[in-house]
Amino acid sequence: MIKSVINPIEQRIDKDLSDRALIGVFIYAVVFPLVFFPLGLNQLRPELSWVLATLMLLISSVRLVHCVYFDSCYKKDTKLCMLLFKSFSLGHAIVLSAYFALVMYDDSLQKLNTGTFIAMGGICSGAIMALTPRIKFALLNLGTLIIPCIFIALYYKQNYAIAFMLMVYGVYIALIGVRTNKEYLRAFSIEGELNQQRQELEELNKVDPLTHIFNRGHFNTTYDLLWYQAIRYNKPISLLLIDIDHFKSINDNYGHLFGDKALKHVAHIIDQAGQRKTDLVCRFGGEEFAMLLTDTELSYAGEIAEKLRVAIQQTVFKTQYVSLNITASIGVATMLPVRGDNANMLIEMADVALYQAKSAGRNKVCIHPKRHKD
Repeated sequence: MIKSVINPIEQRIDKDLSDRALIGVFIYAVVFPLVFFPLGLNQLRPELSWVLATLMLLISSVRLVHCVYFDSCYKKDTKLCMLLFKSFSLGHAIVLSAYFALVMYDDSLQKLNTGTFIAMGGICSGAIMALTPRIKFALLNLGTLIIPCIFIALYYKQNYAIAFMLMVYGVYIALIGVRTNKEYLRAFSIEGELNQQRQELEELNKVDPLTHIFNRGHFNTTYDLLWYQAIRYNKPISLLLIDIDHFKSINDNYGHLFGDKALKHVAHIIDQAGQRKTDLVCRFGGEEFAMLLTDTELSYAGEIAEKLRVAIQQTVFKTQYVSLNITASIGVATMLPVRGDNANMLIEMADVALYQAKSAGRNKVCIHPKRHKD
């Protein structure tokens, strides 16, 4: 059986709905007898008063159990959990609605009208506010509480003033609920927008603004993670340091704007060479780039470096007025790190190999011979 994925926002709304309704559970269980018995219902209809109080207490008890186990129930079967919640909540509304309608219909209970109307107003407004996160259900609950009384006032008592008053009050409370629901959902929308902006800023902080590949800061953070991952899984890790040859001369001869375009050109070629998702390509500093290759042996890292060197040399950099063959020197190093190794060793080894490539005349690949420290 495939479980449905729970939307985190929907889950938060439903959980908030359950938490809000918890107050009503206690109110309906305790306040009903405390409020309605003194009004005289237990004297006029003793059996009925105990039946209503018992029903309210039983439903409240079941709802309390549901609230306690809401999280586990929700994760196991979201639809069933919310169906139970709505059914129990409507159960309270139906019992209260029956009482309100009975008081309005039965002339012998007329002296309870004032207290009943006050209680109805408080319960209706409280219910609509508590159930605001799910406004459709809130309106259904409100209708269950108030529509039977409106019907009795119109068709049985022909008390149009009371019916009109109840309708106006019901519409007013409903409109407040709808407005509150919009504000409630708007808060989630704003939160989502802020999270999206935060993620975009985080991404921007990882990217070099000129070349649009990762920057040194992101390299440092990811390097540490991949280093310890290589230790944990006993896998080799390789590093290529790529330096554009004679870049100062390019800037001096053609200008810094041209040099910036040349950096973008080379960065694009290097980025295309890092084809695996785990390959990390970044601007290491100035005209220097880095490519970190996880689970990669020295021989394969050397092959990638040579293909990259050839690609940079053979891809002519063209502008409107200038065509230029750019070359690069590449240093390669590989380690099979173990606990206790210094993470900077791999960078130092690749840097030594890069220095050797530049000393040998540039446009070369040099490989550090050590696969691991002595």
